[in-house]
Amino acid sequence: MWQTLKRGFIFVFTSGILAFQMPFLSIVQAQEWNPSFNPNFLLTDPQLLDFQTFTPDTLKRFLESRPGTLGSYRTTDLNGTQKSVTDILWRISQTYKINPRFLLVLLQKEQSLVDDPHPTQYQYDWATGYARCDACSVNDPQAQRFKGFAQQLESAAAQMRYFLDHPNESIVKKPGTSYPIDGLAVIPSTLATAALYTYTPHLNGNYNLWKIWHAWFLLPFPDGSLLSAKDSDDIWLIRDGERHLFATKLAFATRFDQSNVLFVDPQELSAYPVGTPIKHSNFSLLKNPAGEIYLIVNDEMRFVEPEAFRRIGFNPDEVMDATGTDLAFYRFGEPVVAGQAYPTGALLQDKKTGAVFYVLGGKKYGVIDKQLLTLNFKSMRIKKVAQKDLDKYPTEDFVKLKDGLLVKIPHDAAVYFISNGKRRPIADEKTFNALGWNTKNIITVSKKIAALHEIGEPISINPDLILLSSIN
Repeated sequence: MWQTLKRGFIFVFTSGILAFQMPFLSIVQAQEWNPSFNPNFLLTDPQLLDFQTFTPDTLKRFLESRPGTLGSYRTTDLNGTQKSVTDILWRISQTYKINPRFLLVLLQKEQSLVDDPHPTQYQYDWATGYARCDACSVNDPQAQRFKGFAQQLESAAAQMRYFLDHPNESIVKKPGTSYPIDGLAVIPSTLATAALYTYTPHLNGNYNLWKIWHAWFLLPFPDGSLLSAKDSDDIWLIRDGERHLFATKLAFATRFDQSNVLFVDPQELSAYPVGTPIKHSNFSLLKNPAGEIYLIVNDEMRFVEPEAFRRIGFNPDEVMDATGTDLAFYRFGEPVVAGQAYPTGALLQDKKTGAVFYVLGGKKYGVIDKQLLTLNFKSMRIKKVAQKDLDKYPTEDFVKLKDGLLVKIPHDAAVYFISNGKRRPIADEKTFNALGWNTKNIITVSKKIAALHEIGEPISINPDLILLSSIN
């Protein structure tokens, strides 16, 4: 029996099986994480288990497209014959039914082998970091058993397969259970995530794996995107790095237009963790378990004071019970108080000047262009009122475009996607096409409308993803 410390765990080799005895906590190295990173959700199970994402030819072309040496490197396989990395990696991925993309990411995470143009022999020999630790000697006879490129890949794939096939064993972390990882309570949400933390019980290592995977294999759909898998009728909203299912057709129809839905590969969609479903239509009245009533307006939940409920004349029969989970999707808005007009919003027009305002929650928002009426308020009628009536409401801001729209400005080739109220420029045509957008959905808006939106971070696709698309 031989013990070695690997990424914070004491592993024991008995009968060829690698198992840990006890964990310890370490200090998280300071690094700036992508705000979309969710430590509880690293990969979906299909992302780890889909062993048919490459063919031998597409795998070979992917390796040859990278700056590293693996496209041409040949080494000894476990049967003693000289083989290419493509042949070795393909054999192992098919033997253990592990996604070859995962094995590529693992090689990059551990030793930068996919992209390093001048790797050392050490990087090849300990390619997946298997059975290595800072305090262990590579000359130990037990460590030497796992030395060599093919042996490293084989051992890592076998280990992951074992974790996935034996989720109830004490050595394997489990979905839904909290674990202290570098001082943070992590609750793996998938078997794949649990297996990855069992293999590498550190945040930084798994963050790097997540980051490489997203850079190479995941399309970055911005918040406000509407996605539907090609094999399903379900529609999902991307928000805060999660996908939220529209549980009913009405919940979708009162918010968005069908023409803006993007149809994507099921694996692209499943890469996003599932968030709270959107069960109720806009303007629904919902009662939480404590008996409080909320009015849903533009995905904000506005507490309705009892006196306001009575005086406005809401119908008690229209109030629906909602759990805390049902309400978790919505953000808190201004409360609905007694004497407040237009709790669900209204368009008011000054009889004298013709100026139009959207009134909601006792405040008014200027509509600077009639195009906004078509885009944001298709079914809402305009009510003409005297200026003195408008003066009752303080001016808060201007009405902006809804999230999820593709827009451009006249005489300007740039195309933008409205996300979280910002106007995010789309980097180039390749990015536009890779994300599945249609030029028919681009709306030309005035400079006045565009100027309402702060310029956000550009939307760009990693060249690796565009290259991968052409390879496949």
